[in-house]
This record gives sequence, structure tokens and C-alpha cells, in this order.
Amino acid sequence: RRTIMTMRALTEASRALVYLNAAAVDRAHAGDKAGQGLADLLTPISKSWATDIGVEVASLGVQVFGGMGYVEETGAAQFLRDARIAPIYEGTNGIQAMDLVGRKLGMDGGQHWKDLLGEVRATLSDLDEDEELKLITPWLQDALDAAQTSSLWLAGANNPDDVAAGATPYLRLMGLTLGGWLLAKQAIASRHHPDPQFAAAKRATARFFAEQLLPQVQALSASAMRGAALLYAIPEDGDGDGRIGEAGGRGEQDRRADIERHAGRPRLRRVPAGQEHGQDQAEGRHKLAQHQAKAAARVGCHLRDGQAEHGVHAG
Repeated sequence: RRTIMTMRALTEASRALVYLNAAAVDRAHAGDKAGQGLADLLTPISKSWATDIGVEVASLGVQVFGGMGYVEETGAAQFLRDARIAPIYEGTNGIQAMDLVGRKLGMDGGQHWKDLLGEVRATLSDLDEDEELKLITPWLQDALDAAQTSSLWLAGANNPDDVAAGATPYLRLMGLTLGGWLLAKQAIASRHHPDPQFAAAKRATARFFAEQLLPQVQALSASAMRGAALLYAIPEDGDGDGRIGEAGGRGEQDRRADIERHAGRPRLRRVPAGQEHGQDQAEGRHKLAQHQAKAAARVGCHLRDGQAEHGVHAG
């Protein structure tokens, strides 16, 4: 029951977020400046959080079916494979998260995220008017406070590495906070729905999301504000001791030394149009040959006339 309720709550929340984003895009097309700002802010969250949720829910679906979910008869595994591409071809999601904290958060002085979180805060009083729904208030309040704290920290951080390091947990906490808020608004609106079963389901889903999923926001907020030091604690090539400095991270001198040490390594570069495939294939074949040679050396293979003769034979 926990798994199925989690699937339901995450699916409904991500749908609601995408609908909110689509409405903002419509307003932007009509010339609404505030709608444009909201659409810009929500787009990376919708793309990343909703596609991550798609993978998680599809994976939970496999789990519900057990062993039969892993094989092909139920079709659950196909949903998981199909969903897995979405976090990649939407950006990828890590790039979407960095776009959120690097560009969208600071647009117009941060006015758009402040306005949005202000709308979330205004909903708290509406929840308090209902005896059942006011149980959502403390959970949404905590998530809102954590989202606001991390937003202010990222908006005021001077080190771009620290901002980028917090991008992924920040995007997820914003998705969860907004998802919980939108389900709460649905629960409030359900009081006037003619179908009592539908209304009861909406209210239960909103409460489940608030009590079982929103507590993650505070932990994600802490992660988003820890900075980049630990991400660089272990050298890229593993040729150092990776010690952490007194302040909890490596010093700037250590980081610059790494940059200088790796300055001669090949980097990604643009290839003129029309030459991509041929050059990529040639480079790919060269790298594959190098990888195979190293792999053969590691397992003790002796290459003779293009064939590998292993010291240990199967069977």
C-alpha cells in the first residue's frame, strides 16, 4: 500500500506541476510578463523532476509485480526502460538543474521564485480552515521554510562551484515543495466536488504526500547548501591523498593545482557541421582500441595475431 500510494501521489503531483507550467506558458504567449517569468522558472523543474519521477514510479511498478515485473509478460519492465530515456534527452536533468540555479533563480532579482513561494505560503491559511486538511499545514510550512532558506543561500552564494554543487538537490526539493502545495490546493478544491469518493481520494493523496514525502525537503535543503568542497576532495586521477581541509573542503590552491595538472588533457570541442560522424567514429575506434588493450593487460591476456589467448580456459 505504501508503494502504490507513493506512485499515485508522485504521479498526481508531477502532473499538476506540468499543468501549472503549461498555463504559465500560455500566459507568456499572451504577453503576460509575470507568466513569462513563472514559465522560465518552472520549465527546468517540470522537465527534470517530472522525468525523474517517471523513472522512480516505473521502477516501483516493477517492484509491485515482483519477479513477474522484471520479466516481459507484465509489460512493467518496458515502462521502466521507456521512462529511463526522459531524464537524459530532456537536458540532461543535471544541466536543467544548473540552468535553474545559475540563470532562472536570479532572474529579475529573484522576484519570480519569491512570488511563487509567496503563493505557497498564502495556501496555508486556506488549509487551516478545514479540520482534516489543516493536518497538512505543518508539513508544508516546514518544506516552504526549507525551500526559501536554500533559495536565499544559492541566490547569494559567490562561488559558482558551490551553486552548481547544490543544483540537483535544490531542483528536487523545489519539485517536492511545489508538488505538495499543488496537491493541497486540489484537496481544498475537492470540498466542492460532487463525487465524494473522488474528493476523499484527493484529500488522502494530499495528506500522504505531505506527511510521507515532504519531510525529504529539509534534508535536501541541507545538501543543497553544503557547497562544492567535498565534490573535489578526491583528485580526478586518484594520484593524491584527497585530504579534506580544516574548513571541510579543499583549498583553492589545491583546486587550481588540479586544473593546471590536467590542462594538457583533451577537452570537448565543437566539430564543423558535416564532419561530426566521420571524426567521431575515428576517435571512437581509437579510444576503443586503447580501452581493449588496457583491459587485455589487466586480465593477463596475451595478444597474438589479433587473437587473445587467456592463461585460464573455460570449462
